[in-house]
Parts: sequence; C-alpha cells; structure tokens
Amino acid sequence: MLFSQVKGVGEVLRAHQARLVRRVAIIVLNEFLKLVPIVLLKYIVDDIIAFSPAKIAQLALFAGITLVTLIVLALFRAHMVVAHTALVTSIERDMLRRSKHQMLRLDMDYHEQYALGKKISIVNDGAKDLRELIYLFLNEIIPVAIQVLMTIAMIAWYSWQIALVFVAFGPVIYVINVQYARRAVPMRKSFKHAYHDASASLGQSIANIRTVKEFNMQDAQLNEYAGHLQTYYERIMVRVGLAARVVVTEETVIAFARFGTLALAIYLVSNGSITAGTLVLAFSLSEKAFINLTRVGSFHIKIDEYLTSIEDLAELHQQRESVQQPPNAIPVAGFRKEIRFEHVAFNYPLRSRLALKDLDFTIKKGESLAIVGRSGGGKTTIIKLLLRHYDCCQGTLLLDDINIRTLDLKGYRSLFGVVSQEVELFNKTIAENIAYGANGVSHEMIVPAAQEAGAHDFILSMPQGYETVVGERGVRLSGGQKQRVAIARALLRRPQVLIFDEATSSLDTESEQRIQEAIWRLSKDYTIIIIAHRLSTILKADNVLVLDNGKVAAFGPLKSLSKKNPLFKKMLKLQHLGEIRE
Repeated sequence: MLFSQVKGVGEVLRAHQARLVRRVAIIVLNEFLKLVPIVLLKYIVDDIIAFSPAKIAQLALFAGITLVTLIVLALFRAHMVVAHTALVTSIERDMLRRSKHQMLRLDMDYHEQYALGKKISIVNDGAKDLRELIYLFLNEIIPVAIQVLMTIAMIAWYSWQIALVFVAFGPVIYVINVQYARRAVPMRKSFKHAYHDASASLGQSIANIRTVKEFNMQDAQLNEYAGHLQTYYERIMVRVGLAARVVVTEETVIAFARFGTLALAIYLVSNGSITAGTLVLAFSLSEKAFINLTRVGSFHIKIDEYLTSIEDLAELHQQRESVQQPPNAIPVAGFRKEIRFEHVAFNYPLRSRLALKDLDFTIKKGESLAIVGRSGGGKTTIIKLLLRHYDCCQGTLLLDDINIRTLDLKGYRSLFGVVSQEVELFNKTIAENIAYGANGVSHEMIVPAAQEAGAHDFILSMPQGYETVVGERGVRLSGGQKQRVAIARALLRRPQVLIFDEATSSLDTESEQRIQEAIWRLSKDYTIIIIAHRLSTILKADNVLVLDNGKVAAFGPLKSLSKKNPLFKKMLKLQHLGEIRE
C-alpha cells in the first residue's frame, strides 16, 4: 500500500481511518450514480429508434430519473468539496501539531545539525504535501480507478467484444504514461533545482544589497541570476518536448482505440448483436475511460513529488531523543549541597575528537564559578551537559550525590536559569517574554523580576512600557536591553542556579557594566556560573575553572590562579590587548 511508505505519519492517518473509509464509500456511490444517465441514454436511444406512443411514458420516466440523478450528483459534488476539504485540513492540522510536538521533544543534537529554514520546510512542506496527496487520492485517483473498473464491467455486461478493445488498448496507454512519468520525474527535479538556484541567487543579492552596491556588482549579480533562469528555461523545455511527444503518441493510440471501438460497435449493430443504444453506451464509456488513463502519468509525477517531502517528515517523526526522562524518575527536591563532575568526558555525535576530557570539579551551593578558556575549549559544552541537553559519554554528573540521569528531567532543569550571549526573544510583548516559562504569573510578579535584573527603568521608557512588542528575536531592543530582559525572565522562574553564557561579550562598555552589576548583585542569593572571555566580568567570582582543549588546566580562587597558573596569568595579561585569541 502506498501509505506504508509514510511510517512516521501513520498515527495521524489511523486517527482519521473511519472518516477516510466513509469518504471512499461516498466516492464509490458517486461514481456509480454518474453511470446512471449514460445507461439511461442507451434505453432512451433504443426507445426513440423503435418509437411508439406507448413508450412516451417510459421516455418521460427515464428523463425524470436522469434529471433527479444529475441534481443528486450536484449535491454530492458540493458535499464532497466540503467533506474532503474538512478531512484533509484536519489531517494537516493534526500533522502540524504532532510535528511541532516532535520538534520540541527532540534533543539539541538534532536542532544543532539542521538549519532553521530546513526544519521549518520539513514540517510545513511535509504536512502540506500529505494533505495534497490524500486530496489527490480522494478527488482523482480513487474516482478514476473506480470509473475504469466500472467501465470495463459495464461494457462487458452489454458487449464482451467491445470490452476486448478496451482491454487491448488500455494497457498500452497505461504503459505509455508510466514510462513518461519515470522519465519526467528526474527532469522535474532537475529544473526545480535550477529554479531553487535562481531563487537563492536572488535572495543573496537582496540580503547583501549593501555589499553589491558598494562593490558595483549589480551587473554581475544580474548575469548570474540570468544564467540560472536560462538553465531553468532549458531544462523545463526538455520536459515539455518529452510531454509533447507523449501526447502525440497516446492520442494516436487513443484514436485507433476509438476507431476500433466504433467500427466494432457498428458491425455488431449491423448484424443485430447489439442495439444502437448499446453502441452509444459503449462508445461514451470507453471514451471517458481512455481519457482517464491518460492521467496516470500525472498521478505518478504528483505522487513522487509529494512523497519526497512526506518521507522527510516521516524521518523527523522517527527521530528519537538520546536524552530521555528516566523510568521511575527521582523527584527533584532542590539544590542543597553541590554539583559535581566526576571524570566526565564527552564528544559530539559524528565527531571523533573529544570535546571534554576527564573533567573533575565541584560547584558548591551559593558560590560563584567562572569558566574561562580559549574559544572552542569546551566551556559552553559544560553548560549543555549541566542542563542535560546532552549526556556525558564517560563519568558521572551528580546533583547532591545523585546521578542527574536518574532525576526527573523537567524538575531538574527548573533548577537553572540561563542567560546566553544570543538572547532568544519572541515577537511578543516585553511582559510576555519575561513571563515565558513561568506559568500563571501576574504583572505584579513580573515587575520585581525586572527591577532585580535592572530592566524596569528602560522598560518604562519604552512606548507601551511592559506591553511593548519587541519584534522578531527582540530586534527593537538593544543588546544590553535584551540581556536584562533575559535575566528578568530567568529570575522569574526562581531558579537556584543562574548561568551566564558569554552574556556580556557582544555589549558596549556601559551595557556590560550594568549587566555585571546585576550579576554580582544576584550572587548573594543564587549559585552563579559565568562563562566569559572578558575577564573583567569574573573578577568577583569565588572560583575559576580554566579549560584548555577540553581539559581542566586549573581550578581554584582567582587570586591564587593569577599568581600560580601560567595559562591563566597569560590570559590576564592578554586582556590588556583585547580579546583572548587562539
């Protein structure tokens, strides 16, 4: 069965199985009713040829039944438009909802492998094409299949000789269309690829319009774009040429089939084997069936097109988390004593080199820890392990002497509040962004968090205060403002550990100072973990962890390390020259 290829979306289809069966039953009835006027036409023709006044009542009855049938068919068409649209839209809605749930459920490992645009495309295109594929089956493929089968049965009932003509020519038309589809599918992918290249060229020109103008590259960009469009034109014309040849071939075959049907029917009428009405019936039905067979090629092409994106969506739903809620998870009572890394090692999937090697250190409750080191040394990876975005490959990470893999995942992550270098804000109000992740909070609870984060004053200066919409990814706020909103958001959850991951690295001096003041003001009430390149940010930290190529190079109080550890002393010295460099 075709949908067996769509394993990842089987649950959605099974949920609508009863509705799908009902729709197919209605389609069968509708196609049967379509035959009624054609069959009645046979008897009307026969009665007119052998007309007598006694047949007037019968002709009137046939005409009346035909009228009623046509009205019922019109009602059926209206019903099916609404019912089919409702069904496929429900399937698309459920697929989108399940897909978002799957996206949110998957680990950071998956999200860091794929670009945002690709992930959105997988979900949107997959759900849309699943809808279109089912709609294609309901509106075209199933009706055509039923029509062809009923046509063969009906013609054979009235004249098995004429049915043989259809049996002889039908497979030829089918094969022509299937062969066309097999050649057309790669051609379609080829010109679609050329079209995407043209779109990408246009997008890059617009996205980098300032650079294009500054380097006077308008003509070069136009030439590049024109080249892609020419390739697209040439490839699509190759397919059109193939389609034209196929049309000529199949129309020639159909012409012979029509001629054969008509010639045989005339012969059978002349020798009295069938009536003139049967001739009309057979020719009308076979004509319709031959035309339907010519659509097989387009069905193959559309199915192939739709299945490509549906299979991508199925693959998404087959992804499994590597970090999972443990069975019989231990409830998290809080953070009472310490977090301990015991000989922890880690490497990212698909990478051979270890990102962290034999980490062994302790974070005491109420202390502040600064993590420093060169770029790519493993600082942020430590935070990813701490938050269980990944699990370590070797060693153990303990919270109050309990392996974090055995703890309730949501309860464990609720212990932490994170402020990253790239603050992720939603296109919502400032209040909604601060309240994100803290359910059921009131405005009276949001304001103290903003005040604690040093954000209240700038928020009040905004046009609508806390109701100001920040724009996509917070584009209407400055870097420092976004950081303070992020701090307020973290505080509102009332975490026990606050993590600042390069929170000041991209800020100006004034904004950095304000964020530093907020951090050290909060250190009185929270356990603080700071990742920083600018060592001025960590001067008040209780302890410093120095990383070098994924290993602990030094751990201890800042003053002690500044005197005894050569690597840290070098880092402090380099700060006078700017950022630490490889």
